[in-house]
Amino acid sequence: MKHLAISTSLISMSFAAMLAAATPAHSWSGFYVGATIGGGVTELTLTSDDGVEFNDSEENFTAMLIGGYERPLTSRFFAAGEVYMDGNDTVFLLASEDTPVRREFRNNLRLGANGVLGAYLRSGIQNSAVYVFVGPHWQYWEDSISGTENRVPLADERVYTGFQVGLGGRHIFTNSFGVRLDYRFVQVRPSSNIAFSSGDVERQTMGHEFSIGVTYSIF
Repeated sequence: MKHLAISTSLISMSFAAMLAAATPAHSWSGFYVGATIGGGVTELTLTSDDGVEFNDSEENFTAMLIGGYERPLTSRFFAAGEVYMDGNDTVFLLASEDTPVRREFRNNLRLGANGVLGAYLRSGIQNSAVYVFVGPHWQYWEDSISGTENRVPLADERVYTGFQVGLGGRHIFTNSFGVRLDYRFVQVRPSSNIAFSSGDVERQTMGHEFSIGVTYSIF
């Protein structure tokens, strides 16, 4: 019986050691929420039916709310899924030199989801990781004529589908708070619902953005 108790104890200790080795001590497994702020540059391209292009670029500001779930895959890698809501402020103006009336494209809101794949840093920086992400998103744009007493909406379709891809790094502190820094490339697929006097015009946007924010682990 004594030998059985010793064997059972050794097996339990070995199993516990295996679990400890399989789960990284500096992983963050569970749900999290966060908020980021940042900015970048968005480029607008308009292409008419006869192939004439108009290009413009504007700086933009972003403020994003994030919710996600992270889970370790191995002792070195992890995966996560995120959803986000981004309060964006991007405005493009198309104005004639001899009239105060102008065409305005304004982006105020973006929604989306990301798949995340990352790696824990093992160089003594506890709770730190780098990651890449990709996913679809939807942008709400207003298309209007302004410069008169009232802004007149023009486009019927205001939600445009796109995607984003990026990379980042994060560090989690012992109190479940963390910081993150992200870069993302954002693109909206061409859409031809914009009408001008010369005919339909295809519209496309691309952007480069940086953001910094905080996160908090819920579980």
